[in-house]
Amino acid sequence: MIDNIGKYISDELRSIRSLKNKSIFDVSESTNINKDTLYKYEKDASGIKIYILDKILNYYDISIFIFFNNIYDRMQKEREK
Repeated sequence: MIDNIGKYISDELRSIRSLKNKSIFDVSESTNINKDTLYKYEKDASGIKIYILDKILNYYDISIFIFFNNIYDRMQKEREK
């Protein structure tokens, strides 16, 4: 399960961006993170640096605790299937 943590991070990043109704360009412009890098992390975040994740989460105004709690919940739901 933990082997797929990058997938869960990617899924959560995409989900948050969608819920916040932001385009990848909005996020890129506001965080100064290249849009291709953001796309990459939304596809597979296994190599994301914590400071970049923190920058993205700050933009979305979401604490890292809430972020990883959501991931944990998603992992538990999948485990129950």
